[in-house]
Amino acid sequence: MSESRWRDICAPIIKRVLAENAGKTESQIQRALRESYPFGEKAMHPYKIWRDEIAVQLGRKLAPHLRGPAAKAKLAASRADETVRDLFSDVMDLFPESHV
Repeated sequence: MSESRWRDICAPIIKRVLAENAGKTESQIQRALRESYPFGEKAMHPYKIWRDEIAVQLGRKLAPHLRGPAAKAKLAASRADETVRDLFSDVMDLFPESHV
């Protein structure tokens, strides 16, 4: 469960609408998402969460738990580890018994 009650409600709806409309044009998908909005008036905080969750599920924005400074630092460290592994993969192949 996320920190947002609104996100918990809208995430499965958005996921279902995107799955049902896979392969359709962007405008058809956006229309289906507009018609599926569950909170009445498209305004205020619930609508902002709805639009944000759409962006997350479409891969246009990071999920909220990946946005903070600690998450960004962890992601950067993980990418650095991958870079080091890539740089030294040839050397590591020479020593298969070592573990990284």
